[in-house]
Amino acid sequence: MKKLKKLSKYEMGEYVPPARQQGPQSRITLSRMIIASTLVLAAFVVGMQAWNSERGRGTAASAASPVEKTVFTSDGKPISKDPLRVAGVEVPEPAVNMGLQPLNTGVNHAFRLRNTSSTAVTLGKANIEVLQGCCPSDPILAATRIEPGAEVPLLFSLPMGMHAGMDGPHLFRVSVPVANESGETGKVEVYVKADFRAGASGTTDHANRTP
Repeated sequence: MKKLKKLSKYEMGEYVPPARQQGPQSRITLSRMIIASTLVLAAFVVGMQAWNSERGRGTAASAASPVEKTVFTSDGKPISKDPLRVAGVEVPEPAVNMGLQPLNTGVNHAFRLRNTSSTAVTLGKANIEVLQGCCPSDPILAATRIEPGAEVPLLFSLPMGMHAGMDGPHLFRVSVPVANESGETGKVEVYVKADFRAGASGTTDHANRTP
């Protein structure tokens, strides 16, 4: 049996048993494994972020699409914003959502009533109903007769807006009786929705808005 060399106390501090030694190749392999694992993890994180971002955009787009064509009532029922036609009178945009509006600021929106028939149309008195909220003002109808091819504005107006205590969601329905010379009758109904909040900012004058 080969006799082991006895090390001095100075040599013992520098001696490393063969099983614990790591050559240059072992250290390089370990470093490469760490780097590769880090790169894989980073690629996975970036990929997940991109996927979540695309998913979020797709969800937002799909959620926003129906809202572009409807105004929702307080109980969740949709009101179509597609053009309305009654007894020869067409309203290109019969429902408008003004969104957030500040308090103590006038709000206006003009609906366009267009005669698309071949005879004159007579308009009755415009009335307003509160479906949600409070304190409406009388709508203003510019004329009571529309000649073929002409149009008349129907103005929804809150000259002073809403004050403190009147804040929150509001929904109004404005109706106008319609009759043409061919004997057709009906009722034009348009809707205005807005949410009045202290400190809000919004486009308060919709009078010249193009649908």
